[in-house]
Amino acid sequence: MNLALRGIEADFGPEHADTFRRDLHPDLRADYVLANPPFNDSDWFRKDDDVRWQFGVPPKGNANFAWVQHFIHHLAPAGPGTAGGMAGFVLANGSMSSNQSGEGDIRRALIDGDLVDCMVALPGQLFYSTQIPVCLWFLTKSKKADAKRGFRDRRKQTLFIDARKLGTLIDRVHRELLEADLQKITSTYHLWRSELPSTSGRRAGDEGNPGYVDVAGFCKSATTAEIAAHGHVLTPGRYVGAEEVEDDGDPFEEKMPRLSNKFTVTPNSVLLSKLNPHIPRIWLPDLHASRRSVCSTEFMVACSKPGVSREYLFSLFTSSAFASVYGTLVTGTTGSHQRIRPESVLDMNIIIPPPPLIKCFTAVTKPMFDSINRNTDQSRTLATLRDTLLPKLLSGELSFTRGNFSAKSVPQVHPTTLKV
Repeated sequence: MNLALRGIEADFGPEHADTFRRDLHPDLRADYVLANPPFNDSDWFRKDDDVRWQFGVPPKGNANFAWVQHFIHHLAPAGPGTAGGMAGFVLANGSMSSNQSGEGDIRRALIDGDLVDCMVALPGQLFYSTQIPVCLWFLTKSKKADAKRGFRDRRKQTLFIDARKLGTLIDRVHRELLEADLQKITSTYHLWRSELPSTSGRRAGDEGNPGYVDVAGFCKSATTAEIAAHGHVLTPGRYVGAEEVEDDGDPFEEKMPRLSNKFTVTPNSVLLSKLNPHIPRIWLPDLHASRRSVCSTEFMVACSKPGVSREYLFSLFTSSAFASVYGTLVTGTTGSHQRIRPESVLDMNIIIPPPPLIKCFTAVTKPMFDSINRNTDQSRTLATLRDTLLPKLLSGELSFTRGNFSAKSVPQVHPTTLKV
């Protein structure tokens, strides 16, 4: 039906048949094979002594590598001055890495036989029948130079292309590769296949440099030895690496809120939760002066200005007077849907005492806050010590007698030395 819709004539054989039960074209040797076989077909007929299983008997539960070897079997052999037949087909992504039921051994045999010319990882949502991402395999009988086709000698080399980021969503569940996307993939393969890799450091297609060059995050020319080092896995992402990202020069404090759902927190910050304001949740983060942290945008970050300590801000925000005004700014209906809009807080008028009074207030309260932080740290340390020692005591690995810890495999530790 696919061929008929495109007006292509084809010889399907004298009758309807199962390719694996009876090959109707046993003597066919094609220059090109183009195929889209069923993915991960578990309901197929296998004959263990089939002549097509040159690289290993495919598992009964998955026909992926039965199709691969069927295509290879029907490729024209290489000869003097010709590289032989080539095959391009679509398979499920699992075919690139699966080691189940001997599939990894078949893939390794294909790689060691130097048949894999190029692997392309495609984005998901390209099909109307399934949203799973797929890959393209390009195999060749020989990678020797072929002057007629303009191919260079590519022996013991394989091109990997990671095209998962390409394509455009045409609706909520379908993605389409545009002409520019297709051109990027095909031109990269054609340049690699026909030209020696460029040493100029410029990308393929750059002005004055039409040759192929590896592009981090998109394409990589790998040797058979490199593929073997990766366990004969053919997933392009393993080889192309991460895309290079240029530093835009923006300060960390400006970039973090823009690129994520986080706010920067500094040592002079006080955090106020936007959610469910009737249950006040206000924090005084314990940060070192040289350390920057982030918090969720579900918080508001109040930063004290010169002359106004964060201890004063924290005391102000936790006061009953502030809570009574804060509660009138609530939006939403009930429960967890209620929240505070930051713009409303910015419109609040807050009376700031004279600097000497704030300085005096801070001198009295800061030691209290520091003590609370120390006690909190001590409680965490003791809890960690408890959670570490208790299972060992219960299991008998440690024992406690008359003020001494004892264990068969650790030195004795006196409780008095466990200072927190």
